[in-house]
Amino acid sequence: MIYRDYQQKMHDEFRDAWAGGAKAVLGQLPTAGGKSALVAGNVSAFDGPTCSIAHRQELVGQLSMALCRYGVEHRIVAAEATVREIVRQQLDEFGRSFYRPGSIHGVASVDTLILLPENDRWLPKVGLAIFDEAHHTTREGATKGSVGKWMRALNRMPLALLLGLTATPSRADGKGLGRHADGVFDVMVEGPPMRELINRGYLSEYQ
Repeated sequence: MIYRDYQQKMHDEFRDAWAGGAKAVLGQLPTAGGKSALVAGNVSAFDGPTCSIAHRQELVGQLSMALCRYGVEHRIVAAEATVREIVRQQLDEFGRSFYRPGSIHGVASVDTLILLPENDRWLPKVGLAIFDEAHHTTREGATKGSVGKWMRALNRMPLALLLGLTATPSRADGKGLGRHADGVFDVMVEGPPMRELINRGYLSEYQ
């Protein structure tokens, strides 16, 4: 898989932000702009354990298939039925499975990830965490004083740089995603707007 030019630009800007001292980088790209490719490209370029996390089982499958296209073998942290379905999809599309339970790379359901035992040896070593639909990530949970599941997941990976990806870096409840507000992100990298992607032929015209 080869990046589109704007994906390469965003990839480079993520790395520049981390090199400049940012711990958590938020990337904004419209729906269907290729966020899964950015996940896979950053995983394959990272020298160390990674964990790419989503909140719905179908999105975990999308992350897994993206890693397959880069040839990245990975563990899947999800319900057993979800793991079986993802492996079936891999066999159907690629003729082989990229599922390796002992891999340093993983894709995970956030709900399953936070239930891993405290003595799990892989999670504390993760050096790059990638959050899909990252507008869910705030320090506080739904009730005042609580810790949300995304923050609980991040707390299990104390060494990790964070890349969050979303099409919509805003929340209906008005909470901010920046570290200075209610969230954890230090820098936001913006991709091209939807109109530009339509004009360039990457997305279809509005109906």
